[in-house]
Parts: sequence; structure tokens; C-alpha cells
Amino acid sequence: MKRLLLLSAILGLTLPSAKAVQNEIHEKCLKAADYEGCVQVLSGDSTSQESQIDKLVKALKLLPSRLQNTNRQDFYKNIQPFSDALGLVDQSLFSSEYEEYIYQNSLTISKLLNRIAQTWMDQIKLRVRFKAYLKPVCDNAKSQITLFNNTLGKSDGVLYQPWRNGCQNPTAPMIMRLNAFIDEVTEDPIKKQNRLAAEAREKELAAMEPWLRHLEENPNLKKWAESNPDAALKERDKFLKRLERQ
Repeated sequence: MKRLLLLSAILGLTLPSAKAVQNEIHEKCLKAADYEGCVQVLSGDSTSQESQIDKLVKALKLLPSRLQNTNRQDFYKNIQPFSDALGLVDQSLFSSEYEEYIYQNSLTISKLLNRIAQTWMDQIKLRVRFKAYLKPVCDNAKSQITLFNNTLGKSDGVLYQPWRNGCQNPTAPMIMRLNAFIDEVTEDPIKKQNRLAAEAREKELAAMEPWLRHLEENPNLKKWAESNPDAALKERDKFLKRLERQ
């Protein structure tokens, strides 16, 4: 009888706690684009066959929608699923370059998130403290943008935008650029490979002379030109003249 009473007491203590956890997870995931995925990441209900990287990718894909709907107060709470998934990754278990790619870029994303949070805090404090004296505010914005871009390591980072009487708070463009980077990192590997190959091919074609590019874009014509070089020269001259008239 005493054992039953003790068990009832334990259940009475643990059940409300579990319910509280479920409610907290529900609140955190309400604004997520993938509600079910968010719940799985936070509750640990993902299938056992999922790797740590699979869970990290899932958390990464949730980030853009959570960042778009965040504010300074809820910032760290909204990125917590990603931080948790990243913290659970064991690099010694990696078995592919893809896993290393996701992990290393996730570390960069984590640094960028911290940079955004720091910029947000600095800008609020400086705008309150200096009010109309905007030079400290803009100097900080320029400095934080430089640090953000250096961490991102991309040529198309965030631009510093001065105004006549001040400058833009850079946190919004930072979040937009970060979300674009996240989309790039989480892109399907096969689609990414095809996209990069198409982009490389387009650059290759752009560097060619007009007639050679015309042949590359028309395989049947290229085959004919190889079999009929004299006639192809005449056709080339006609083609170039048409281009000149355009």
C-alpha cells in the first residue's frame, strides 16, 4: 500500500512537469514553418535511424521562418532548436564530406547568429544613449557589418547604408542575408550539383565567341559545321552580320 502511495506521489509530481514541457515545445513551435519537424527536434521524437546531421539539417530548415518572426527579446529562444541540434553533433561519427560540410557551415551560422544578437543589443543601447548624435550608432553599424561579412566569407555580404541623417539598423539585412545562406547550405545535394554544373556551363558559354557559342547551343548545327567546314564559314559570316544589325 505504501508503495502504491509512493508511486502515485511520484506520478503526481512528474506528469505535470511532462505536460509543462509539451506546452513549452508547442509554444516555441507555433511560428515555425514546419511545426511537426520543430516538435520532433525539441522533443527528441525523431526516428532513431536519423543521424545527428539529419536532425541538424531539419533544425536549420526551421531557422529562416523563426528568424523572420523574432524580436530581440525572443531571439535566443527562437534559435534554441538549432543550437541544441548543433550541440549534439559528434564530429567523430562523420562518414561523408556532406556531413562535414553541413557541420562546418552550421558553425558559421551559429557565429552569424551571435553577431546579429550583438548588433541588435548594441544598436538599441546606442540609439537610446546618444539619441540625435548618430555617429556612434553608425560607426557601430559599420563595424558590425564588417565583422558579419568577414564571418560569412562571401563577396555579396551585407552593405552598409548611410543616410543623410544617420544609417540603417543592419540587423534586418543581416537576417535576410543569413536566411539566404541557410537556404544555400540546406539545398538538396543533387539539385545543388546540377545547379552548379549549369552555372559553370553558362559561364563557359558566355566566354566563347558568338559563333562558337551558337554551335554549342545547337548540337545538330555543330555536327553539320564539322562535316561541312566551307559551308559553315559562309553560315558563320551570315550569323555575325545578323548580330551586327541587331
